[in-house]
This record gives sequence, C-alpha cells and structure tokens, in this order.
Amino acid sequence: CALPIYLPEALLEPLLIEFRRVLASRGVVALTMTLEKESHLDAFGRYFHFYPRDRLLERIAKAGFELHSRDERLRSKTTEPQHPAAEWTTITARKV
Repeated sequence: CALPIYLPEALLEPLLIEFRRVLASRGVVALTMTLEKESHLDAFGRYFHFYPRDRLLERIAKAGFELHSRDERLRSKTTEPQHPAAEWTTITARKV
C-alpha cells in the first residue's frame, strides 16, 4: 500500500490502527513509502508527504505491529525536474 504518502502525517496513525483492526491475527501489512525529506504538491496538485525512516518505524510499532522486513533497493524516475528520482522502501510489518 502506498496510500500513506498521500496523507498528512496526522492521519498516519489512525490509518495504521485501522489496518491493524481489520487484519487477521498475525496478519501482515506492506507499506511502500519514499525516503525523501520534503513534502510537496506535484504538477497535478497531488500531495506527497514524506516520513523520516525512524519516525515511520516508530509509528508502525506504536500502532501494534512488529517489523517483518524492509527493502530499500527501489528507485524511481520522475517527470518533474524540480524533484529528483526518489528512493523507496517497502516495509512489511506483522500484527502483534
């Protein structure tokens, strides 16, 4: 799920809590996020919120998940010259 990058930070914790609520016991959630440090609107008016890695992992744990795996090898290209290619991470976390 890449949804969190489109939400203001105040909505991340409620989203994670809702994921936890609907997951089966020991269920797994996968979040794909950029590792950039700047939130912005793109040329199409879409909002992108970027979370520092430590804060994201803290929020995941606080919502009742344990880190299962993290893959930070993904890179993307961009069509927006003012925003360089982004580094992405996919985090999988298990409901505890």
